[in-house]
This record gives sequence, C-alpha cells and structure tokens, in this order.
Amino acid sequence: MLAIGIVTAPSLFRLARGAAESVSTETYIEACRAIGCSQWRLLWRHVLPNAASPLLVQLSFAGGLAIVAEASLSFLGLGVQAPQTSWGSMVRDAFDNVYVAPINIIPPALMIVLTVLAFSTFGDGLRDALEGTTKVSKVKPLKKSRKPVQADAGQYRGKSSAE
Repeated sequence: MLAIGIVTAPSLFRLARGAAESVSTETYIEACRAIGCSQWRLLWRHVLPNAASPLLVQLSFAGGLAIVAEASLSFLGLGVQAPQTSWGSMVRDAFDNVYVAPINIIPPALMIVLTVLAFSTFGDGLRDALEGTTKVSKVKPLKKSRKPVQADAGQYRGKSSAE
C-alpha cells in the first residue's frame, strides 16, 4: 500500500498546488491581504476551505484506484503474503480452484466491484455537493400580486399614444 501511495501522491500534490494557486488569485484574497490578515489566517480561513473540494473528490476516486491496484498486485502474488488476506489473494485462490468450485470466485470479485463503485459514487456525489451543481435556486413568489400595468402598443413601435 505504501508503493501505491507513493505512485499516486504526485498527482494529488499537483492538484493541491493548482487549486491553491487558482484560489490565491481571487479578489477576496487580495482584499484580505490589504486589510492585514496574517498568512496563517489567510491560508486556514480562505485558501484551504476553497481549495479542499477538488482534493476531497480526487481522494475519493483515488481510494477506488488503490483498492483495484492492491487487489491486482495480490492476485499476481506481489501484494500481501499468506497469513494476511486481501480480496486479490482470495480471487487468486478461487481462480486456482475454478474447476473444483467455480462459485468461489464471485464473492471477492463482487466485493471489489461494489467497493470501487461505492467510492466512485461517493466521489460523484461529493463533487456535485461541493460544486453546487445539484442545488436548484428557488424563486420566492410575491406575497401580493400587483395590478398589471397595461402598456400602450404604440409606445413599442416608436409612436406615442397622442398621435
């Protein structure tokens, strides 16, 4: 798992740097600097909350990727060893006995699929919630309806009503 973390870390670092740079160019950051906010207050109160949403989404998708990578390495025999279990090693054991009991391959493979699907669905929902794409703005109706104003049709054609 450490090797998977080392491989995926640079992309997360790049994303964090890009998100922080895009937030730091906003006008409210310049306003905070102008009124004398400290660097720590600026980072913790303004930059981090606004740059965290893409990181959280990417981490949820990276979780599914890590599970698939670990299961693949364990299936090939490069992951966790015999006393410990993982879904990849369980699939490998079931694959070795596929002619004896073919049904044994379904539970660990299904759990891998469902867990990765859960991480992906969670990441989609988190992205929608943090970016506000699922929020629908509601228009409040007027309390009292006003009497409609009737316009003279001649005003819209460039003529006055006196003509």
